Amino acid sequence: MLFNQKRAKKDKNRRKMTREETEAFYNSPRWRRKQKAILRRDHYQCQLCKRYGRISEASIVHHKLELAEYPELAMDDDNLVSVCRKCHNKLHDEKGAKAQQKRRYKHEDRYSGERIS
Repeated sequence: MLFNQKRAKKDKNRRKMTREETEAFYNSPRWRRKQKAILRRDHYQCQLCKRYGRISEASIVHHKLELAEYPELAMDDDNLVSVCRKCHNKLHDEKGAKAQQKRRYKHEDRYSGERIS
């Protein structure tokens, strides 16, 4: 773990970013430039796949420590890693197939497929 990450974890009084602030950040030209730089740094290869000897094209730059919780590390190169969509979905349970399935089952009867409240 990096020095900045250790310091950030200790600060319990830090304010989380709102959804609107997060969206504004991801749409900013500054983030777009940083995203391209990180993808270039990692040679457009998924660093998680690479760890297991697989080669796949990275299209996403992932924050190791979540942006909303650690906005001070938003542009820190050491907190950013290039990943493919498949690995990114694994890193975020709320984006993966299992999460979609859970949401569907929450609103449908498992056996009949009818919507329930």
